Parts: sequence; C-alpha cells; structure tokens
Amino acid sequence: EKGLFRLEGKDYLVKDGDIMSIRFNA
Repeated sequence: EKGLFRLEGKDYLVKDGDIMSIRFNA
C-alpha cells in the first residue's frame, strides 16, 4: 500500500512538474 501510494504520488508530481515546465518554456 505504501509503495503503491509512493509510486502514484511520484508519478503525479512528475506529471504536474512536466506540465509546469512545458507551460513555463512555452
């Protein structure tokens, strides 16, 4: 459960960061 939550959280953070990076660059 902890591992799944951690992996999901990491993926979510990366997704959010990627979107922010693209928006900032664009």
